[in-house]
Amino acid sequence: MKKNVLISIVFCLAGFQSFAQSGPVQAAPSVDLPSFLGSWYEIASMPQFFQRNCAKNTIANYSLDDAGGINVVNTCVKKNGDLITASGKAKVADEATNSKLSVTFLKLGTWIYITSSNYWILDVPSDYRFAVVGTKNADYGWILSRTPRISEEDLLAATEVLRRNGFDLCKFDITPQDGGSPQKLNLCDIVN
Repeated sequence: MKKNVLISIVFCLAGFQSFAQSGPVQAAPSVDLPSFLGSWYEIASMPQFFQRNCAKNTIANYSLDDAGGINVVNTCVKKNGDLITASGKAKVADEATNSKLSVTFLKLGTWIYITSSNYWILDVPSDYRFAVVGTKNADYGWILSRTPRISEEDLLAATEVLRRNGFDLCKFDITPQDGGSPQKLNLCDIVN
């Protein structure tokens, strides 16, 4: 219990740091939220403290709740094969574009989620087959896909979005996925 609270506090402090700084990152001009909802496979990410026990099969699922908010359920598999699940809440922070979300995994009691960090959808093609997500100061970032494997063309398009927004590609690792990449690799080694 204490370990989970500590992980949540670290995540939230990182989110506060993200809100306090500004950077070159530009969110997508428009996101169709119903098209964005559903399951996403993590293709690459900047390794985060709270993901340190994840070995493979990191998946995020977004769904609407009864109050119009967004349920967030992240799962991954540890090296020993155990499943890790983290549940959180998100809300749209910019209703004009739907591309900026506030996300939190820190829950007080049984129903109040507190604090949040920014989660900007930087780019998504019209068919929502992949997405590039990050924070406004480029300290967190993800490449997501609807399938465990992303095409080389889509990976190059996603990395170009990251470059254009000031992200350091060498800080990203490819996430092992069953049916996708069999091993953890540095993104720089693949796209440079």
